[in-house]
Amino acid sequence: MKNPDLSDFQIVIDEIFRLHTLINKREFKRLDKYDVFWDIKDPRNGRRVLIGQKGRQAFCDVAKRTLKQDVHLRKRVSEGVVLQAISEEFAREILGNGESLSPALAKDIVANALAVARGRLDKQVCHFIPCVLAYHSSKDQFNIGPVSFQTTASFIAERARQFDEETQRTIQLWAKGAAKHSGTFRNLWPVLHLKKEAAAFTESAIKILKSYKWIATVQLQDFEETVGRDVANSCVETALNIARLFIGGEHAEQFRIGGGLRLERDSVRLSENHAGEISITLSHTSEDAQLGKDWVNGRFGGEAEQWVQLAGSLIRKLQSGFDIPILYRRYIIALWWYGEGVSEPHDHAKVVRFATAIEAYLATPIEKDDAGKPVESIMDQLSRRACNLLEDNASDEGREICREIKKFYDIRSRLVHGEYAPFDKTAATFAFKGERLVRKILIEGLSWTSWLASQNYNMTVKEIGEHFDSVLPKVKISKS
Repeated sequence: MKNPDLSDFQIVIDEIFRLHTLINKREFKRLDKYDVFWDIKDPRNGRRVLIGQKGRQAFCDVAKRTLKQDVHLRKRVSEGVVLQAISEEFAREILGNGESLSPALAKDIVANALAVARGRLDKQVCHFIPCVLAYHSSKDQFNIGPVSFQTTASFIAERARQFDEETQRTIQLWAKGAAKHSGTFRNLWPVLHLKKEAAAFTESAIKILKSYKWIATVQLQDFEETVGRDVANSCVETALNIARLFIGGEHAEQFRIGGGLRLERDSVRLSENHAGEISITLSHTSEDAQLGKDWVNGRFGGEAEQWVQLAGSLIRKLQSGFDIPILYRRYIIALWWYGEGVSEPHDHAKVVRFATAIEAYLATPIEKDDAGKPVESIMDQLSRRACNLLEDNASDEGREICREIKKFYDIRSRLVHGEYAPFDKTAATFAFKGERLVRKILIEGLSWTSWLASQNYNMTVKEIGEHFDSVLPKVKISKS
């Protein structure tokens, strides 16, 4: 049986020999200019050894294959970490130790690289992410699944001691660096200035945090640092999408993770009339939504609380570090498209994002007849399933929902295919309708998804489609 790792490592060896030969013969014209970008370090002397584009791609293929085969690591470690570990192990064995490539050695290189990658996993890390939510709140803290949201004032007050300790660690770290690099003048290093700069460093961090009114906290285990940051952001963003879903787009459009694209608080608008007179308009708005002090209890309390936490439980799928079942993955993806639609400032883009949310949740491959033609259009499929999800009888309301969804999806098609311009006022009307429709579908779909999971946790896309079409209540929809 062919050993693909062995084959790829042989490609690297062949490329090293080829490039080394060309350089020694000074045949530089036969070198691809991009080949010089990729190299490995020779452990014997620290020099660069060119591996070229083909060699680099071979290492990438080994890294991808290795991660794909390791269920525990593939969602926890970045491909770059595994790639670096494999290339370093290869260099150590082939260049440093002078070993001959063999199936056993290829296996050992990959196994040792995986051990290095596992050593990069952090046992437990709490990620603190600043957020923009609502300006006032009667509660200092609330949870959506495993994600905790806390007012920044409360967060900083609770961790005052930790911030002071971090300042002292910074002073010690900088003092060591100063002593190392200042030579005979190390005893003259201005200690008071060092303390002042370290304190200013911490104060700057706190000042930035204070520009946001909320901090989200999520705890992760066994993730490599870069992947952990991404997963933490995904968990918090999913929690924000759940918050947007239950609050509604009209009020939650400002909910977002801090540090990204910020809304402008202060703005100025200038114009000049025919007489050459300049008109100036100034405006100031808060970044945080104005929802009233009791918005946490009002929006997430009472009967809504169990549904918010049910949705929040999906975040644990992201936390797990394992593949997410298709059933939940579709719902989470649709939730993200809804959240992006709510946050999107442009109406035409809102329409596209909301339509994508419906499609991500409800669409499955359309069956074909004996002649190979689709039995229905994607628009008909989506409108029928959405209507069946939202209505359990053939009422006028059910037929109206179907018509609304068809019309909404038609507007989306006209926008993306160039029939309507992005600045057309029609987009504004349908952006509002789209948000309302998607919100209904996802709230109703939350219980539907949970019910499907109780039937078959690892349901395939085909099985999901069959349930949409056979188990959901039938609504007779006229084609008019």
